[in-house]
Amino acid sequence: ITDPQVQQELNVTREKAGGDDKFLAWLTANQQTEDDAREQIKLDLMTNALTAKVLVQLPRTAEYVHAFHIVVDSEAEAEQSLSQLNNGAKFTALAESKSIDDSTRADGGDLDWFTRGAGNVLWTEVEDAAFALALDELSPVVKSPIGYHLIKVVEREVRPLTEADTTFFQQAALRQWMDGLKATAKIEKFI
Repeated sequence: ITDPQVQQELNVTREKAGGDDKFLAWLTANQQTEDDAREQIKLDLMTNALTAKVLVQLPRTAEYVHAFHIVVDSEAEAEQSLSQLNNGAKFTALAESKSIDDSTRADGGDLDWFTRGAGNVLWTEVEDAAFALALDELSPVVKSPIGYHLIKVVEREVRPLTEADTTFFQQAALRQWMDGLKATAKIEKFI
């Protein structure tokens, strides 16, 4: 970060404050000097530049699937439901009548669209099974911490990341970058 960049940002801050007098009054009210403001601006610019450097490598698109699931308490009940589906039962009707997942039951087990690794589906077992399926294929019984799932993928496409998924992946990338720095850093504490 160069001094001219800092000065340019300081000028913008001064203009936003309403001019020199108002900017100086704001600094005084916040017990800061112009040098303090300059240092803060430099730190902000460095932070933004580093963040941009880390995040530039992130993808802008991902494969998404639109899936449905049925969750039951036992493997035997899941096998029975799978048999019913293989004999022509409608997936959404079975989900509405048998699923123990209160958040999706009323919508016929609809998990909506999600991408791999974004934390939208709480159970990685379900996510992995969904991405392994072809369109309209039924999964075998999938065990997760909340029960036994049957999964069906009804749509699949590569699309731009949602805003929430973008934020999730950005935060994960920054955390991973910081963890890498911490792992290789020599930290001394003087107490």
